[in-house]
Amino acid sequence: MAFLAPIAMSMGASAATASTIATVGSIASLAGTAFSAIGQMKQGKAAAASARYNAKVAEQNANIQRQNSKWAAEQGNKDVHAAQMKARAEAGALQANQAASGVNVNSGSSVDVRSSAAELGQLNTLSVRTSAARKAYGYLNEAAGFTAQAGLDRMNASQSETAGMVGAAGTLLGGIGDAATNYGTYLNSKSTISGGDSWNEGFSGFNG
Repeated sequence: MAFLAPIAMSMGASAATASTIATVGSIASLAGTAFSAIGQMKQGKAAAASARYNAKVAEQNANIQRQNSKWAAEQGNKDVHAAQMKARAEAGALQANQAASGVNVNSGSSVDVRSSAAELGQLNTLSVRTSAARKAYGYLNEAAGFTAQAGLDRMNASQSETAGMVGAAGTLLGGIGDAATNYGTYLNSKSTISGGDSWNEGFSGFNG
């Protein structure tokens, strides 16, 4: 608004009036700049707060998944133990049935049948163990993903806050520069107009 002062002077306003217009205009310009800077800082802080909240949520999810992995491993050990017990029970039952049938349980096909049953029991136990390990690892993998997301959110929070401060500083410096430029334009215009009036007065006196 300081640029209005030269216009006011050219339209016949007094120097005091023009100076007031220039001063008020500069103050208004600086006030607007300050409000804009404050808005940028608040936006940066809001974005940072949101990112920090997301980081906390991601950390909580990571902790949950790590706990799920621990529980899955514990349950897997129980399932493996149960599978081993079942395999032993089936082997004992098979041998008892062979004995009850009058078959020699220590030779021939009787041994082969029990050996095959034992191998099947081992395979089943291995399958249970592998499944439990895969499930536990899946939870750990998800926990690692949430941990990485939490780190990214914290970095975004820091960057958002910094960006808000830098943007606000840039706005303030730009506004101050504009206000100074406009006020300088007013002073130059004032000097030019005053000089012109003095020259005109001198020329009129010479003619007289």
